[in-house]
Amino acid sequence: MLPGFKLSLGLTVLCLSLLVVLPFAMMAVKAGEIGWTAFWQTISEPNVLAAVWLSLKMSFYAMLTNIVFGTLVAWVLVRYEFPGRNLANALVDLPFALPPPP
Repeated sequence: MLPGFKLSLGLTVLCLSLLVVLPFAMMAVKAGEIGWTAFWQTISEPNVLAAVWLSLKMSFYAMLTNIVFGTLVAWVLVRYEFPGRNLANALVDLPFALPPPP
């Protein structure tokens, strides 16, 4: 086993639970407190439905944009030599090398 694996796994699980699981659990608790009828009335309001559909549509458009431009950038970085290629490659790889925010 890798040295420090248990510690890093523990920190990862802690951060995941704080950032994802805890807010989701609190949302479920609050939804359970108001009851099913009030919950259904809340999520079926026109403003709530419009917000959900807007979020879904924008996520879909962002996915399409990332597919198109991500494929183009990857193609150019792999296939062609040009001045600044190493810098562009480093900028693409930078988010993967940075630690996650606290």
